Amino acid sequence: MLRLGALAAISALAAADVPTVKICNHDNSCFTTPVVHEGSCCGTYNISSWLSQGGIAIDTSCDYGSQPTIAAAIAASGIPRENLWITSKLNVEDISEDMTSAMESLVLQPLQTTYVDLLLLHHAGRMETDPYPHPPCFNASAAGPEGPGTYYNCRMMAIAAMEKLRLAGKAKVIGVSNWNIRDLQQMYDAVGYYPAVNQIELHPYWTAREVVSFCNKNGIIVEAYAPQGDGSRSGMLNDPLFPPIAAAHGESVGQVVLNWDLATGADIVLPRSSNATHQAENLAMFNPAFALNETEIAAISSIHTYKKVYNTDCQPWC
Repeated sequence: MLRLGALAAISALAAADVPTVKICNHDNSCFTTPVVHEGSCCGTYNISSWLSQGGIAIDTSCDYGSQPTIAAAIAASGIPRENLWITSKLNVEDISEDMTSAMESLVLQPLQTTYVDLLLLHHAGRMETDPYPHPPCFNASAAGPEGPGTYYNCRMMAIAAMEKLRLAGKAKVIGVSNWNIRDLQQMYDAVGYYPAVNQIELHPYWTAREVVSFCNKNGIIVEAYAPQGDGSRSGMLNDPLFPPIAAAHGESVGQVVLNWDLATGADIVLPRSSNATHQAENLAMFNPAFALNETEIAAISSIHTYKKVYNTDCQPWC
């Protein structure tokens, strides 16, 4: 068994091999994080393996049920908390009671930490037909193409609450997930700044070009979840287009797809795997670095099918 110091050294070495991206809040407080994070949503994952191979950035949510497992893996690894980057998420519904209490009970306690590095608002609102009760901030009269949206009040209240959590030291950076252009612009119009991060589904089958371009233009970090199509959920990695490109670069198909994500507007990629070999490939794709050429990027972009893996949209009414 490796000693604590050896594990920390491995983590530091791997972190140095993977490029980092700077994430800044609206007050210009900035932090750096690796461009490859490990997910824990909606399927099998292996955080212990990720940490043992030098991965230091982990994504979770109060909805995933993975936070206690992540806490246990971190404790077993012996890696100091300050050497890790942990992302978690709350929902707009959590402001209907008390987001400070929700942060403690739904995020910090399950993760056994006093802060997260990145706190995201998980979605822009639920479908109006969702069977669960809507929170008090829900405004049915604000629906329709001319209205701000039924969840507009919820979003604005949540952003204000998250900012208070950040200033209280419960999160280093705050951002959003699954927001479209309208949501992002509404936030800017209301508070005078955009979120630091927008975590969205992004892969060759779902390129999200309009949202990605808007975020790139306005300094919003794009974090791509399901960046490889989430394996068997889309079957995208079985596309015959990829093996010749991978062979030409001496890389795996998964590495080629992540390279495409980063070449077309993603700042961070968030794959999820329980396979140690795949995790190692995700970390090793920069050592040595390789770049797809314009012809390869265009060919991969051309397989866009307008098919999402996850149904996260509540637009246009929310």
